[in-house]
Amino acid sequence: MSTQNEMRALDNRPLYLQAVDVLRDFMATGGFKPGDMLPTGEELARQLGISRTTLREALGFLEREGRVSRRHGVGTFVAQLARSHELHGLDQLGAMRAWGEARNVHVEAIQCLAENSLADVELANVLQVKPGTPVYRTRVVMAVEESRVAYFDSVVLTSTFDPLQPPDGTKGVLEYLLGLTPPPVAYSFSEIFSVNADASIAAELGVAEGKAVLLLVETYCDDDDRPIGRARDYYITDTFNYAIVRRVRSRLPPG
Repeated sequence: MSTQNEMRALDNRPLYLQAVDVLRDFMATGGFKPGDMLPTGEELARQLGISRTTLREALGFLEREGRVSRRHGVGTFVAQLARSHELHGLDQLGAMRAWGEARNVHVEAIQCLAENSLADVELANVLQVKPGTPVYRTRVVMAVEESRVAYFDSVVLTSTFDPLQPPDGTKGVLEYLLGLTPPPVAYSFSEIFSVNADASIAAELGVAEGKAVLLLVETYCDDDDRPIGRARDYYITDTFNYAIVRRVRSRLPPG
């Protein structure tokens, strides 16, 4: 486990946030199962080389994330969701299945509907093409450890297809694009919203209608900054969470 001096060398974030990262790794790699009790606060603080106050802040942060639960007078325990649903950064564009493989977490598409369609006026404006341009649409429900966590409704211009590797209807748009060599998608422009699931979205995610979910509206772009696809990705935030690292802009010396 990292020491206080090692943590301070990582970045300029508050020490308790650096301790949060170390504790996440500690739980993920230490063989802890949901329900297991963590070492005492005194022992954790000693291993991290931080004060008990800083440790309490870090554990409070993890408790709000749902990774640990603290029982007064007893100890701190690994929560049920801590191992199966880790935080995923918004700064990287990637397929959820690859995310799961990297963390030894079982991720599967339990529903994948695919169809060829034509761009309507709204989509054509986003993709900067004429209405009626051929597109390919997928609607995918993703599950982590057999629990539904996300619903992806995505479209892509069929002109981006590799004729030697056409989509087979078993993967979502993004997973298909990232599997091509080279991938035609370079980045996405993403808007983030908190929305209440309507009846159709609630049915796909298996939640109550009106439940708050995270919505990412993404426009996929190629290396020439041309839009090639559009996605509306819905996430259940109490089982799959996103994290964002926000950094202070570097100050340039006077010219």
